[in-house]
Amino acid sequence: MPDRIQISDGSSSPMTQSLANRTVFPQQGSVEWGRLFSSIVEVSVGVLSRYAASGVDSYTAIVGQALCNNFSLAPLGRRHVEDALKGLTYFRSYGDVLWFGIGINHLIRSLVATEQGASCLALCGALSECYAGSVPAEMMAEMARYSQAPDALRPSVSQWSALIKACAGVFSCTAFPKRIQHFMTLCPTYPEPRGEDRPISNPESVAEALWAIGKISRGELASVTVIGRIEAAAYLAAIAEWFFDLSLEIRDEGETLLYSTSLHHAANVQLSIIFQSQPTTQPSLPGYHPSPLSLQTVGKTYVLKDYEELFRYPHSNLHIYRSGRLDWKHALSSVFGSDFKKLLTVSRAFGLALGNAARILKAIASPQDGIPPEISALNEVFCDSSYGGGFIENLIHWFPELQGLRTYMEEGLRVSYTHAKTMYEANVSQISSVCLCSLCKDVWTGKEDEEEEGREVKDVDDRYCCVVLVDAIIDIARCLSVTELSENLYPTRRGFELFYDKRLDTRMAPSSLRDRFHGIGPIIFALYIRGPVDDLKSSFRVLELFTGQNLDSVENFKAASAICDAGLCAHLNILRELSDSGQNLGRITIVPGRIEFQAKLYDYVKDAGSVTGMRDDDCLYPRLQDLLDRLLSTNFNESRSLSKTLQVLRPKLRE
Repeated sequence: MPDRIQISDGSSSPMTQSLANRTVFPQQGSVEWGRLFSSIVEVSVGVLSRYAASGVDSYTAIVGQALCNNFSLAPLGRRHVEDALKGLTYFRSYGDVLWFGIGINHLIRSLVATEQGASCLALCGALSECYAGSVPAEMMAEMARYSQAPDALRPSVSQWSALIKACAGVFSCTAFPKRIQHFMTLCPTYPEPRGEDRPISNPESVAEALWAIGKISRGELASVTVIGRIEAAAYLAAIAEWFFDLSLEIRDEGETLLYSTSLHHAANVQLSIIFQSQPTTQPSLPGYHPSPLSLQTVGKTYVLKDYEELFRYPHSNLHIYRSGRLDWKHALSSVFGSDFKKLLTVSRAFGLALGNAARILKAIASPQDGIPPEISALNEVFCDSSYGGGFIENLIHWFPELQGLRTYMEEGLRVSYTHAKTMYEANVSQISSVCLCSLCKDVWTGKEDEEEEGREVKDVDDRYCCVVLVDAIIDIARCLSVTELSENLYPTRRGFELFYDKRLDTRMAPSSLRDRFHGIGPIIFALYIRGPVDDLKSSFRVLELFTGQNLDSVENFKAASAICDAGLCAHLNILRELSDSGQNLGRITIVPGRIEFQAKLYDYVKDAGSVTGMRDDDCLYPRLQDLLDRLLSTNFNESRSLSKTLQVLRPKLRE
């Protein structure tokens, strides 16, 4: 008689059911794939609709749970999964038409009902937090091979990608991504040189090491040693500790012990990690040299080989590594290191420049003092915290490291717009004089030849320029001024690097850009967006800070009102509720999850005008903005309340 596999609807408590009987999924972790192939699946139509809505093949989920029988979550890991699920939130749009986030009917609620499903969620969610693109799916495909599943039974990489996408974001607001970053920073040589040539580890070798970690969790292996690049090795360390509670030690190439979970690490270590900065190859290949720490290894050794070519998507800056998440209180120093500390050595010039920027932004926000119209058109952020005194408070709120500059910032704010322009240029010049990077010595000072203007960013040295860093901090603070975050959502290192790179790209623009905005001075380099991102609402660019992925690759989003990427969803608050406050007009909220419409999941909300050729003024966002402008100009009395006015004008939004 065929075995029966029951897919739960998620109504029971997490991890309280078994996917199938012990014949198909025995205790030792090996799956009887022949019996699985002939098994009968019992599933309700409602559960199937959840899979369909997420774009996930239910067969892929079954195979995912089958291969995750090789992994056994520790009690601590189960608690982490449960806490992550409890912390997930969602929002309803105006009229309950749209839902943003991960709701009660999301696919993962069904998946986590079984022990194997919870392990599958842990792996897929963790890998999506660690790696970008198709890499997590390739790792799952490799582990399906390690499970000895026949070729005909293995889902394709695209099928795995859909499952991983459905699980993405589940652990974004937990301590897991911060743990990854913590392990990376233990290595004295971290971070490796920034830029596009940062080496990566082969996904196949990482998957092999992860499979071995699963065998340790089930007691089939006593211990293993993993040698590899900092990022990949740190990811494996975080997964092993956070989900499987393995005893762990981390060393560098020089035999220095960086971290240990055991007081007697030599005797009890289950996973030994050795960070290696030099290229790693297969032991069987010519040129392979054993690690000098080979005598310190435990159990079987896995070497994370370098990928032979850079793993990138065409026409984008998407990196294979997402990087971990950073605490706000030391985010700037963690990312920009000694270059940020050098910036603090000229604290007066730095603080005054930020205060001058606040004053200039105030003049732009309420056009006066002779601000040219084309400059005012650049401003798409309209709340009090994006200019003036509010900008300073907002800056210190997100970046406590700048608290010591408050006095100088306030001094720089208390001047006229004209004086602020002059002071800003002088302060930036002083910062440039102490930076001494190649740009400050040649480009910004005008010593570089005319024909080299606009050279590619790749020609710039590996240091961060203090002048560009000021531009990036101003840009990030303005984006954050209109942003509300899900609790415990922190920025990524790669996100900060993206903002910096775009400011650098603008600084490297041809002189025509400088001539075009000559009237406002060098602060234009902190405001103007050069490139395809012009088609995005500036407030949505903040999503890059939390995903570490470049939105320039996203096409045709000019009329978007909500965007999802890397497991996170950013949406305009005005979609949830209409408000008569101009301060709320451009505010956005970022939460883990996707956009749900009519029980189906989507990656963005975009007006039909962008597809049908409708004028931009006819699209939803401009129409709401125009409506609120009229409401704000109206004097309401008791008999003509805002709610009654909205009832009268609401049909206009459906025209």
